[in-house]
Amino acid sequence: MATMRFPWKGPIGLALLAACSTTPAVDARVEPEWDDTGTVWGYLSRKYDADGDGAITRGEYGRDDESFERMDGDGNALLTAEDFAYTPEVFGRMRMAVARAVVERYFQGDDVDDEITLDELFVVAQAYDANGDELVVEAEFRAHASACYRDLPLPANVRMMGEFDPWEGVMAVVDEDRDGQLAFAELGAFFEAQDDDADFVWKLGADDEEAEVPSSGPTVGSVAPDFALTAPDGASTARLSSFAGDRPVALIFGSAT
Repeated sequence: MATMRFPWKGPIGLALLAACSTTPAVDARVEPEWDDTGTVWGYLSRKYDADGDGAITRGEYGRDDESFERMDGDGNALLTAEDFAYTPEVFGRMRMAVARAVVERYFQGDDVDDEITLDELFVVAQAYDANGDELVVEAEFRAHASACYRDLPLPANVRMMGEFDPWEGVMAVVDEDRDGQLAFAELGAFFEAQDDDADFVWKLGADDEEAEVPSSGPTVGSVAPDFALTAPDGASTARLSSFAGDRPVALIFGSAT
């Protein structure tokens, strides 16, 4: 792999480098706001698995059969962790979300929480790179991870995955040649993939281009489109327009679990 050289010299680069270079080795494990019980299966098992046997029966679930059957992926009349396992496509997206979360929190070197510049990324990478070979190995990462870590809120989809190891999380996606080392060139390629508008600034928490998408829905202040909903028992319906001029109406959409 070709070696990439980057302009991290100068007062700003030296300040960022110093900030990440003096803390002793620590365990670099991320601790989200909740652990693996925050996953879908963790939530359901805690709420409905009364006997703690790792499976939820129809009787334990105690709600409508339609919802139970929808979640019972293998059709064995039991809800288990296997029914909520990720498909390869979903797992790939989740791995990418974790890798992004790690880079956003461990390779951001200044006080601007909503963006990472390319130069900033490599200044922090140099702080990890103890021998200056433009490769970060696991021991180097863990030795300085605590000092370089930025305590930013984790995205909901990452929190739902439970506790994860940041080194393993970033390597699963960024280590393209699978040699167990995080090359500066691989970091650069990962950054480029996030920098959609090619301005050398990775804007966090949103699509990098930040394009304004025109809305096809009603404008603020206009009358809401009318619609009718059937009650769960199928015996009656409610029409939105029937409440006009009577009382405020809030539409709430949520999970059936």
